[in-house]
Amino acid sequence: MADFDEEGPQAGLPDWLRDPVAVLRRRWQAMLVALLVGFAVTAVATALRKPVYLAQASVLLATQKVTEDLVKPTTQASPLEGIDAFAAEALSSANLKRVIDEFGLFPEEREARSSEEVAAMMRENISIEAVEANARPQGPMRFEKSKVLSIGYESYSATQAAAVATRLAQIFQAEGLRMRSEQARLATEFMRREVKSAEEALRVQKAAIAEFEEQHRGELPSDLEMSQRRIERLQDQRNSLATALAEAETRFATSTGPADAASPGARLAAAKAQLASQRAVNTDTHPNVISLKRQIADLEREVRTSGGGGGGGGGYGVGRRELANYREQIAAADAEMEQLELRMARMPQREVELAGLQQRAKVVEESYFQLLAKLKEAELAESLELSQQGGVVAVLQEATPPLTPEKGRLKIAAAGVFASLGLAFALAMLLELRDPVIATAQGVEALAGVPVLGVMPKVS
Repeated sequence: MADFDEEGPQAGLPDWLRDPVAVLRRRWQAMLVALLVGFAVTAVATALRKPVYLAQASVLLATQKVTEDLVKPTTQASPLEGIDAFAAEALSSANLKRVIDEFGLFPEEREARSSEEVAAMMRENISIEAVEANARPQGPMRFEKSKVLSIGYESYSATQAAAVATRLAQIFQAEGLRMRSEQARLATEFMRREVKSAEEALRVQKAAIAEFEEQHRGELPSDLEMSQRRIERLQDQRNSLATALAEAETRFATSTGPADAASPGARLAAAKAQLASQRAVNTDTHPNVISLKRQIADLEREVRTSGGGGGGGGGYGVGRRELANYREQIAAADAEMEQLELRMARMPQREVELAGLQQRAKVVEESYFQLLAKLKEAELAESLELSQQGGVVAVLQEATPPLTPEKGRLKIAAAGVFASLGLAFALAMLLELRDPVIATAQGVEALAGVPVLGVMPKVS
């Protein structure tokens, strides 16, 4: 036992941990066996393990060369934002199958497993790492930001690892350019459809305006001035006709004989002549005009009752026809003026309706021109993508065969040695836990259940 009971930091530790040298002396045989077994397994693994080589190729991702002030991009703002999409397309099963067939990879696995499983195995050997890098501006043609992707592939052959890594970088570049060109093409086609739809909507709206103007011709605000001039001309014409009618009625009244002077027809003609004279200076609401209208209505009934008032020769008939002609022209002028006044009364409503149609047409037209401008930008952006003046995805450096393996035999041997040592120490601890050794007074007290009276010092 120890010379005294320890009360320091080691007081709470198991007895065998306080004296590791004693543990080594007690368990060296088992530890030696564990070491020998571990070294043997390490030697076999080192002998059977082939060295694994890692080759890496570099791919440059950069934003568009032309500034956005000149050309607005229609695809992703930068290829840097589409790394995951590019990687998913590049590492698709179809692309990996072509690479496997091209380089004859996994010959044994291809016979025993499906193509999807072999492609999944190949993905485990591929590594992709991104490194930020800033490019230098060069006038309007510049790279605002760039990123370098390191695409690595692990293989037992250094040459094969380099060839496959380079091929994967080329596939990554091709998929990146294809995806951006496809995005630009789809954006252009979408804008063309939108422009065509807006153009059709604008055509329909303009046709509606033309149909409305044709349907309500004469009631539109643009017809107001013309209608007013027409009413003024009709009023002048009516006044002239009224004067001519009054003169004709006077001639007709004076041309009839004494026998006809007191006839109903003569009185009717005279009354109408007076009415025409009154209308020339008064309105229809004047008392004289109203009285003459009432008198004329009574005389007309009397003439119809008496059969025309009797008497009269050829001159009388000509006079009556002349009067009737004047009256028809005056009635036609009155009817046309009434129609024009009705149209003018409907003009405010037509103005509101037409303004609504024109406002909708203006909105559709503005949308059409905006879409047309965006279409031009999309077509220019597509041409830039096709000429690789947009976002750049390019192989920066091809992979070269590595001189030293990434996972060589030396690393495996070192790992095996450390694992063997760990196994030996773990075995010793397990044996100590199963068969503990009493090395302190506390251990004796715990085992015997009685207090220790004294401790004899170690005698060498």
